[in-house]
Amino acid sequence: MAAAALALALRAGDVYQAVAQGVPPAPPGDAPAPPSEPPAPPPPDAPLLPLGFSQEELAVLRDLSARRQALDGRESQLALREGVLAAAEKRIEAKFAELEALKREMEALIRTYDKQEEAEIASLVKIYETMKPKDAARILDQVEFSVLIALMERMKERATAPILAAMDEPIARRLTAELARRRELKPPGG
Repeated sequence: MAAAALALALRAGDVYQAVAQGVPPAPPGDAPAPPSEPPAPPPPDAPLLPLGFSQEELAVLRDLSARRQALDGRESQLALREGVLAAAEKRIEAKFAELEALKREMEALIRTYDKQEEAEIASLVKIYETMKPKDAARILDQVEFSVLIALMERMKERATAPILAAMDEPIARRLTAELARRRELKPPGG
């Protein structure tokens, strides 16, 4: 093995020397002629050519090396971008989960508010149903129309009729039209 390495080193020196002098090297099958003088060391600025490669092949190797470096750079950039995207995706997922929790909390608060409001309206309905129709009509004439509608929709018809009869005529007319419109819009059984 040491002999093969020595032969290869001698061959490399012959190739280098031949290239440096502009003489093509001998083919590998020919035995090298014994040097009459020891080979001169290459000048420091002489280009080093690997064994058996032409200038064109060296140019291709350099291009391939440059491409490999460019690809390695792109790969590291892509890995960095992938890491940034993964971190951004985690932040987005965390924000989404936070928003979902807030949504559920808001829906629960709205349900609670609606139940409380319904309980308050039901309480007022009972109060107005037990009042004398004239007294209830006098008060309801002054109530905001949206509240009046909410109360009258929930009252029993037997209690609503005498109150409507005792109310101010324009308010009673408007209330009757709105109640009729709402009953038309309600789906059957709703």
